[in-house]
Amino acid sequence: QKAIELNADLAAPWLRLAEIYGRQGRNKDALKTYQRALLVEPKNHQTWNELGLIFMKVKSFGEAEQAFSKASELDRSFGWAASNLALAYANQGKYQEAIAACHRSLEVFTEDNDKVIALDRLANFYRAINDYDKAMQTFQMADKLNGCAVPAQQESASVSPSPEPVQPSESAPDIRIPSESGQAS
Repeated sequence: QKAIELNADLAAPWLRLAEIYGRQGRNKDALKTYQRALLVEPKNHQTWNELGLIFMKVKSFGEAEQAFSKASELDRSFGWAASNLALAYANQGKYQEAIAACHRSLEVFTEDNDKVIALDRLANFYRAINDYDKAMQTFQMADKLNGCAVPAQQESASVSPSPEPVQPSESAPDIRIPSESGQAS
């Protein structure tokens, strides 16, 4: 709070406070604080992405979609915005849009770990629309990229039914939203 009093015109103190609120589960406060940071620095794609992650936590998927779309618009090379946008679409039942967004994230991801997460999400989206052949192929691509040699009949047993948003950050831990079973992945 003191840092904000001294530097209200800078985004950094607002971002740190929003991160603290998020860790404490004070999601409404985190939303307001991220929005305040965006008033100071409206073209920060990472802040838009973080705002979207908090909207996902409170199940405001339409608003999450808008935030992730803005993050992606501001930086097309930021694959996490597209990958998280895919989850926002999927949570609204917009699976074709989710699939397209997931493909966009795969086009820009350079790290194998990021690609594996995106492929896992993509496979789950295919599974949700009952395209089991594409789902299986996509799961196998993820396993191959991840260095796994899992027989095809065992692959579906290792797949989480509800892919979760992940945002790697050097300054903050990964944010993962609990699935319906209450487990974070």
